[in-house]
Amino acid sequence: MTVDGHAGTLARFGGDTQAFILVGDRMYIVACWRSEDEPSVAPFGGATRLLQGFVSTMHLLPAGPATPAP
Repeated sequence: MTVDGHAGTLARFGGDTQAFILVGDRMYIVACWRSEDEPSVAPFGGATRLLQGFVSTMHLLPAGPATPAP
């Protein structure tokens, strides 16, 4: 899969599906914390299809300076 032109990987776990996208030294992780057969994701074709649809619309902003710690 790709997210905003960057290669990513989908991983399905017991109760959720996650997308991992490495861009330079930054890792983006997007998750759908629902099992594949959860009724709430059924209208979208399951958790994996919902997550794929969501990340296909994402635009990753360039990295900026880190926020100072309090």
